[in-house]
Amino acid sequence: MKALTPVLPVTLVGTDDRTHTWSVQLSGSMSGPQAPGTSDYVAVELPQAMVLHRHVVMPSLDEEELARAVTLDARASSPFPEDDLCWGHHVIAPASAERTEVGIVLASRSQIAAFLASRQPLLQGYRHEAEVWAPAVQAAPAYVILQGFGEGVRLAHHRRGRKANLVALALAAGLLLGMAITPTLQLRARAIEAVRAYDELNARAGQALASREALVRTAERQQQVHKLLGETLDPAQSIYLLTKALPDDSSLTALRIRGRKVTLEGQTTNAAELMQLLGRQPGFEEVVAPVPATRPFGSSKDIFKIELMLDPGKQAVPVTGGRGSASAAEAVPPEPRK
Repeated sequence: MKALTPVLPVTLVGTDDRTHTWSVQLSGSMSGPQAPGTSDYVAVELPQAMVLHRHVVMPSLDEEELARAVTLDARASSPFPEDDLCWGHHVIAPASAERTEVGIVLASRSQIAAFLASRQPLLQGYRHEAEVWAPAVQAAPAYVILQGFGEGVRLAHHRRGRKANLVALALAAGLLLGMAITPTLQLRARAIEAVRAYDELNARAGQALASREALVRTAERQQQVHKLLGETLDPAQSIYLLTKALPDDSSLTALRIRGRKVTLEGQTTNAAELMQLLGRQPGFEEVVAPVPATRPFGSSKDIFKIELMLDPGKQAVPVTGGRGSASAAEAVPPEPRK
């Protein structure tokens, strides 16, 4: 706090009429003398004969408590009437951790007023009322400021300057803090924007993935349909191929087509020769008889059941219409009697 309180120059008019400039702090500490310079504040040095000095030892107190204790001691020990008394004090040195040595200066207010009136020609040209300084017994500080004269204006100036410096320091700290956290805020804003963009992209990707899955399922269904269509035989073409392949002495009582598998049931003169004949036909594959052929008593034909895999793609005969034969006519007969 002391570093933020401005030090003000005060021109001191000495008892020898010479002037010197002193740098004075809010607490009353001063440094100098310096060469005379421009100052709005002026002080008058009292002759040593006009002041009384008192040395006391007091408990270790803070600044306000010490000022109240000095006031009580000055009023109790003053030879002047209370309304004519003025005083000032300064800390000589702490006697110990629990005690403090204090120098007190006492003077008569009426005598000081008469002295200031005599020094008035030397006080022209200064903006503020003159302060009154009394020489101290010790070397430091050199002077003690008496209360109740022009020092109040200077003290107010000290406090205003300290307040302004505190405000400027707070603004500078706020500015530095803002500069420090601005990159962090920018990064946070970018991170939030990135998360929002990621969520939006994820939502769009979810829709795209759902559409892709639906498309894949549709494609799989189409492949299954194409596969089924590829494995399913054209009935007209199948009947035509069977009609071309079966000899005239063979007739069908049942025909079942499941995919490429064809099941034939019927009558023929020789079932073994019929199987060999079908096995040699292009496109007729895996020709087998799931049950042996039988010939009823008194019949001239075998009753057979043959299964085969039909591949129309290996046939070179186009489907343009079948020839009218008994075998073709009987390709899809009614159910046999039992």
